Amino acid sequence: MIDKLNQAIEMYQAGWQGFAKSRVQVAFFEDQRPTAAAWKMADAAELHQCFDELRDLCDQVHFGWVNERWLITMHLKSAPLAWDISVIKLMQRRPGSSDAVGLDHIDFIAPTTQRPPMSCMLSGVCGGTRNVTASIANG
Repeated sequence: MIDKLNQAIEMYQAGWQGFAKSRVQVAFFEDQRPTAAAWKMADAAELHQCFDELRDLCDQVHFGWVNERWLITMHLKSAPLAWDISVIKLMQRRPGSSDAVGLDHIDFIAPTTQRPPMSCMLSGVCGGTRNVTASIANG
């Protein structure tokens, strides 16, 4: 699972860097720091299998039942993932959903001294990583 996560994060990072360089406010986007990688699974069995594989690498684990599905947040106790990410979020797909499985999104934190550019706020890009992910995936 670690190898799959690292591979997906590295691909996302390359897309993010291209996205950041294409923005008018390059510095704002380049200053974002990834904090967590979220991986979506088809069902609870796959979610628990991935959890079993990762749990001994973690020092904190939190389970939550949200919208009729399990979410697990895990903090790696030592070696971080690619891009220095140390939090993994395992997500069970919502019942009836046909969302893609695999890397769902990466969470970012912006330095507190910076305010998102107005054009960013108007476009919705700063509204969440989902919008940023869609922008990267769709060019």
